[in-house]
Amino acid sequence: MHGLVGDPLFCDLLANQHLHLEHEVDVERVAEVKQISNVAVMSIAESIERTLPEIGRKGSLDILVAGFSLAAMLWQIAHPPEGLEHDYRSEPGVPPDWSLDFEPALTRLLTATCIGIVEQKH
Repeated sequence: MHGLVGDPLFCDLLANQHLHLEHEVDVERVAEVKQISNVAVMSIAESIERTLPEIGRKGSLDILVAGFSLAAMLWQIAHPPEGLEHDYRSEPGVPPDWSLDFEPALTRLLTATCIGIVEQKH
């Protein structure tokens, strides 16, 4: 969690990797990057599995995918591009609680995901 919060560029790349980078780069380069990144992904998944052994490898990968997906989306919502900053409190029709802080929102949603995966295994 703290690694995601502390690395804004990585969060921004998470949102763009599958949408743009993988479609606009040579297949060989994408495969090379995936081989390198898969080592890191599996290391993180193994750490999650050691912490929550009852969820197994599949559950740990689900949590990791959820974390990356949530971080990608929430980062974009919490940090709109320069020039498009919105004060959601003043936008008509937008609920005031829609303005969110990245870390608490990511923590809350990822915690709910973890609880759901653990409960599903019982």
